[in-house]
Amino acid sequence: MRKHLTLICCSLLGWSLQAQAPLLVEHFNYDAGTNLQDNGWNAHSAGTTNPIKATDGGLSWSQTPYLGSGVGNAAAVNNSGSDENRALGGYVRSGAVYTGFLMRINGAVTTGNQGFFFHMGEYNDTANTTFTSVSTAFRARTYVVPGTTAASFRMGITFNSATPPATQGVDVSRDLDTGRSYLVVVKYQFIAGAANDSVSLYVFEDGANLSSEPAKADIGPVAGTQGDVNLMQYVALRQFNAGQRITVDGLIVRSNWDWLAESSAPVLLSPANNTSLNLDGPAGTPVSIRWSAARNISGNVVYQWQADARAAGTFNPAALALASDNSGADTVLSLTYGAIETALAGLGVQPGDTLKAAWRVRAIAGTDTLYSNVYNIDLIRKGNNTSMKQLDESRSFSIYPNPGKGDFVLRASAPATGTLSIQMVDAQGRVVLNQLGNAAAPIRISIAHLPNGMYIVQIQTEAGGYATRRLILQK
Repeated sequence: MRKHLTLICCSLLGWSLQAQAPLLVEHFNYDAGTNLQDNGWNAHSAGTTNPIKATDGGLSWSQTPYLGSGVGNAAAVNNSGSDENRALGGYVRSGAVYTGFLMRINGAVTTGNQGFFFHMGEYNDTANTTFTSVSTAFRARTYVVPGTTAASFRMGITFNSATPPATQGVDVSRDLDTGRSYLVVVKYQFIAGAANDSVSLYVFEDGANLSSEPAKADIGPVAGTQGDVNLMQYVALRQFNAGQRITVDGLIVRSNWDWLAESSAPVLLSPANNTSLNLDGPAGTPVSIRWSAARNISGNVVYQWQADARAAGTFNPAALALASDNSGADTVLSLTYGAIETALAGLGVQPGDTLKAAWRVRAIAGTDTLYSNVYNIDLIRKGNNTSMKQLDESRSFSIYPNPGKGDFVLRASAPATGTLSIQMVDAQGRVVLNQLGNAAAPIRISIAHLPNGMYIVQIQTEAGGYATRRLILQK
């Protein structure tokens, strides 16, 4: 019995893994000028007129590791003539079908050259398929329509209608830039019953978080009055106008949402790239930075979150370098508004100002090191009424040695008197030291008992002035 159960489980596992495999992967990895019809694509309309060709220079992203990025060449869907389809590796009759592809518009979109350039569908004979004979039930017609300027365009989708969405009052996407590569995901959703399936459209910029399907599509779900397809059997590229200038690449069809490449390096999960974080809230407000685990790296992995000013962006060394939770073992760094505020103060960011930061994750295992892509985040310090006296005094103290191995010396850069109140805060915003000292003499402070890392030293004078300094402890 146990043997039979094992076989059944293995069979189910094999079926599950197979079900998650892509239904189609097309990188257009053919020589420039090669007809798609010579490489698995089938002409179902005007087959001998201007066949779609591969073109030099595939599309790619630099920040989000999309599965279809940077492989092979691309398809030039830039004329009127042949409309071509490619059959899926498996036909689908339930659930959802997702088609993702990179696209770029290489010229102005006007009312004269707007139209749909992509759709899904089934063949006329769904059982004995003739790949050049498709049903006229073109589902998820995906459009380009004019934007608000000559350098922009928008996208739209209809369930089956051949009328451009902008002219029939159907929502279209936001303005997109010509000459820029976007990831478009078209979704067809099967719904039980008759004539009630739907389609949706998602549009992403490089740096987007693709780890899970967004709760809301850019457009949709959009339903139609036409009948549902019996089977989803192919995807198609359509050449609708001699003035269209569309490049398509990295076309992948799946029955699930899974677009990230199998990268060994960590991949951003949250917050999203280009997030703006305003710290105007309670100091204890939690902030979590999350990333995927590094793969194909031997030994125990230790993670380090690194940040630098975006203008510099050198990470040589990083302005901030913090171990993740659990002494670097976890793929999350837990901070608070207060801890970030303290760190920004140590970097010289004034209250109310913004640090345009770049950040990445370093994964270390023995002698192996991997880095994530670089992401952007704007950190906005809480504003307050800081006097010029405080700003002046913030420049009047020095700390040495820094980095240090244990003890350090705090000294006023100019003659000073009175008592100083000295406080140290670690990267998690915890106060780890309180000490008083005489401003007229060098003050020696021992931190040999503290773990390695970055600390912020906060100095307050009797007159109410303050200074912050960043200190690195490296034993």
